[in-house]
Amino acid sequence: WAPTNDISEPDVNGTITLSAGEWTANDFAKLSINTDITGVDMSNVTKIYDNSTIDQTSNPNCLLYTANDATVPATWTNVVKGTEAITDINIIDNYPFYAKTNITFAAGKKVNYTRNCYIDGGWENICVPFDVETILDEDQAPVSNHIVQSLSEGDVLAFDETIIKANIPYIASFPTGAAAETQAEYTFTGSEIAQTGHLS
Repeated sequence: WAPTNDISEPDVNGTITLSAGEWTANDFAKLSINTDITGVDMSNVTKIYDNSTIDQTSNPNCLLYTANDATVPATWTNVVKGTEAITDINIIDNYPFYAKTNITFAAGKKVNYTRNCYIDGGWENICVPFDVETILDEDQAPVSNHIVQSLSEGDVLAFDETIIKANIPYIASFPTGAAAETQAEYTFTGSEIAQTGHLS
């Protein structure tokens, strides 16, 4: 007889929790991450076998939370040990994202969010879970000709800002003189993810 490893139902924010103990590749093969799963909490897992895989195709933004002393396969992405990401976290547009805690990054790692932006000077909305430190264009050159606006106290629009802070909705404009409806792929980067507010 051997104990069966269990997977909890998702909580209200889309995180599932794995039971304590050792998890083999066969155990992880039973793990199904659909588009509603935003995190896998493995903080009580005592051993993760090196040949284990997790398929995050349905939600590439799904975060994998492990204990501080966990050893994980080198192929895993979006790994957070305790509260520190040991891999880059690449947030993909149009998939759900939820951070259950503030997340810092190991040296040389960062968070990236890539999306298509209109560069004709029109306005669009943006809200990211981190303070934006740089915006890069498709050639990895810095973008500086942007304006963002947010609602300040009293629901008044604050104009001509250029700083994008975590979890604050903005309207943004990227004027380049391009023709109407022209888009370009921009990447927003940062070094700390802010805890997401409850979705319930």
